[in-house]
Amino acid sequence: MKGFIYVKFKSDENIPEMIPKLDVRIDVLRNENDLKKYEKNEEIQNTKEKFRYLLKNGCIAYFAVYGKEIAHYYWICDLTIFHPDLFLDQPLFQGKNNYYGFDAHTFSKYRRNGLFEYITIHIFRDFAPKGKIFGLIDEENIASQRSNEKAGMKKIGTLRHFQLFQVKLVSTFVSNGKWDAILD
Repeated sequence: MKGFIYVKFKSDENIPEMIPKLDVRIDVLRNENDLKKYEKNEEIQNTKEKFRYLLKNGCIAYFAVYGKEIAHYYWICDLTIFHPDLFLDQPLFQGKNNYYGFDAHTFSKYRRNGLFEYITIHIFRDFAPKGKIFGLIDEENIASQRSNEKAGMKKIGTLRHFQLFQVKLVSTFVSNGKWDAILD
């Protein structure tokens, strides 16, 4: 996998305002009990066990809910508590007050409504004052790169990561010159 690392700095207070095209409410899930009210939702039938695992390990889910349907979800975790990906052992991600946003998904019928940016901005408001928020975007996913930049994230470099099952073979981070800005 080759992707771009994005970061939102705690000192960067330029969190944009954004209103999605749909009238959604945000629900923040912090534990398995919070997930129970969504267990029958068709959108997450194939991912319930994964969601339970992430919640048990201290991750937090942000859901954009439209009516009774989940339109979008996005996960975030404190990197001192849990590493959802093997490459997160890189020195870049070490230290206190580092968070990782991952596994964002907008369901197909809700795409192009600004839900990713809307949820991301809410996550920034909750977590950016506490520290740095990192994200990894596949190099071929141009739409996600643009969405992250609209939400206020900055591209700081490229990660090349190869693994076979759960064994990391190679993992390197190459800075784009903004490396020093993230070391505080």
